[in-house]
Amino acid sequence: MSTDVTSSESISYNYNGIVRGGGNSLVVSSQANEAVARSLAGNASTYTGADYYVSFIFQVNYGTGTGQISNSSYSEDSSFFSVGAGETATQAPNLALGGVIGPRPVARINGTGASGSSVADYNTTYFMVIENVWSETYSAYTQTNVYLYDQTGEVAGLAVSTTNTASTQNSMEKLAMRVFYIGGGTNGGVPYTNDVTLTFDDFLFADSFESATGAIPEPGTYAALAGLAVLGVALLRRKRS
Repeated sequence: MSTDVTSSESISYNYNGIVRGGGNSLVVSSQANEAVARSLAGNASTYTGADYYVSFIFQVNYGTGTGQISNSSYSEDSSFFSVGAGETATQAPNLALGGVIGPRPVARINGTGASGSSVADYNTTYFMVIENVWSETYSAYTQTNVYLYDQTGEVAGLAVSTTNTASTQNSMEKLAMRVFYIGGGTNGGVPYTNDVTLTFDDFLFADSFESATGAIPEPGTYAALAGLAVLGVALLRRKRS
């Protein structure tokens, strides 16, 4: 399946004087193993040997209420996405990933994953930070930490963490998103429908937690993903004054 993108919807996140989003957003309405892909660096030596962070705001849209996201699978209210960073040749499911499956934050690296407590609601904007931790011992990214915040700055903080010392991922060359359940499909040959959409804005790749979460990161500390493309369709982002 392809991923559908519109730029007419808007979400925003405002906490402690820091405003994110509020302009055109990326809307995903169908599933794909690599629904979104964006190059971060032209070679493996640009971003390596240190911790790196990906942050963004998102909303899981279903109906009109704000009840907790369903834990169900292959149904009209199912939801799963994960955003990862890593080597160009690595497919999205095996990157260092963070996201949400149903109401639970998830972290995954090189096939090893973990999920947190059920905390996320429909039609509610959240701020997520994915921390990719470098190991000097293994010369690779072996740990992924996922932080989740609502508009009060609470919810889960460090929501979930996973470690895989067998990981051989040693550079951050691309950003990619995996999406599942969204848009419907088949399960064991049996068709199912799905009415959930996902909305994202303000993707940021940073070299410190402060830069990933601050209102105005210091020059040179991040690569803003203004050119994020989904199947050749450019994502329009709000211009900051």
